[in-house]
Amino acid sequence: MLAIKIQYPGIKKSIDSDVNNVATLIKLAGVIPKTLDTQPLLNEAKAQLQQEADYQREAKMLSAYAANLEGSEYFIVPSIAPELTTQNVLAMDFINGVPIDELIDAPQETRNTLMTALMALFFDELFSFKLLQSDPNLANYLYQPDTAKIVLLDFGATRVIPDEIAQGYQALLNAAYHNDHEAMKSAALAIGLILPSHTTEQIDAVVSIGMLACEAIRADASYDFGESDLVTRLHDCGMALTYELDFWHTPPADAIFIHRKLGGLFLLAKRLKAQVDMKYAAGAWLNDSAQ
Repeated sequence: MLAIKIQYPGIKKSIDSDVNNVATLIKLAGVIPKTLDTQPLLNEAKAQLQQEADYQREAKMLSAYAANLEGSEYFIVPSIAPELTTQNVLAMDFINGVPIDELIDAPQETRNTLMTALMALFFDELFSFKLLQSDPNLANYLYQPDTAKIVLLDFGATRVIPDEIAQGYQALLNAAYHNDHEAMKSAALAIGLILPSHTTEQIDAVVSIGMLACEAIRADASYDFGESDLVTRLHDCGMALTYELDFWHTPPADAIFIHRKLGGLFLLAKRLKAQVDMKYAAGAWLNDSAQ
């Protein structure tokens, strides 16, 4: 049995104008300073949406991603039917499963195991595959009770991660693991999350937010996302950074998509009330010696 994804006519032609219209509304609303150069992000948004509208590209991304998961204990990815796939039609295996958020009533051990696998997958995407499925929409995850596996769907937003970005984030992860503020500052500069021109107060605030976001990696036991208010604290710190410290910096597009994916995983972990040993999930990429 096949699942067929058919593109609505005219989608590709409307992308650029739709993005421009949204940008105009944001400027008119005065949400961001007029001095902030948003054009690079607008260009990236257009390019990303154009890629998502190219189903032949999505098929290639899906196949490349699946190759990295061959024989996986936890994940299933559909196979493409290439003879039926075009730029506007994507044909793949139909795979049964239940929405992953329905696992809220599953045994705690089941939720913990699956969420740990998803967190470990994120680190593999970033540091091993160099291929990030950047859309954390819950509809992209199904669960198979009979196999205890997660079905991964929708690879239109898959991004190839440059080596320098992957290296920067591995340095960032290890800086957080060792609670090394100077190392995190260096990694953030290398990635482009901060610039040398930013004030000391702004830089310190960004580093503090980075440490906060990674607090689970320093936990001595499994981190209880269900009981944690981490997402709220990160939101509050981000708002203070923007409006109190006037930090209006546009980071690299890859960084935005990486943070989007990780934020989505945090929200899913909280929704499932999962307890995750993040040191275990990221273990292959942690350096046990001090930075």
